[in-house]
Amino acid sequence: MSFVADVCGEASEEDRPPKHAHAFGNVGRLHKQIHKERVAALSQFHSEVTAGNFPYAQTNISMHEGEKEKFLKASINGARCTNKWAFAKSADIRVSSSTGRFGL
Repeated sequence: MSFVADVCGEASEEDRPPKHAHAFGNVGRLHKQIHKERVAALSQFHSEVTAGNFPYAQTNISMHEGEKEKFLKASINGARCTNKWAFAKSADIRVSSSTGRFGL
């Protein structure tokens, strides 16, 4: 463990910090709080996905009319191609930076 970690009170591999060290802070508590928040967020995410509630309609972006058909046509034409760059070239796929639409 480093000097800075000892001074800041971060968690260490030892049960207690070395006798010569003194913690002037409790950063270890913050690490534990962040871990707890991550676990709670990921658990909630998992629950929402498993229940079929996520992605939410208000945060979901759909394709423009006809884009799915263009994509499927291109993927069928390039189905035998294993290299994604060769597939894009063989299918002549272009995506407009202004509209986000596929172009064939």
